[in-house]
Amino acid sequence: GHGKGKDRNQLDYPTGVLVDRLGTVYVSDHWNNRVMRWRSGMS
Repeated sequence: GHGKGKDRNQLDYPTGVLVDRLGTVYVSDHWNNRVMRWRSGMS
């Protein structure tokens, strides 16, 4: 991985994960105050 941090390819204290019915993955990134989203089929 890329270690913890604030870049778009890093997380800092992820606290939750959700996968919706379309396969999109959401991760709450607590210390960066954001929710990251990865759509199914995207790299």
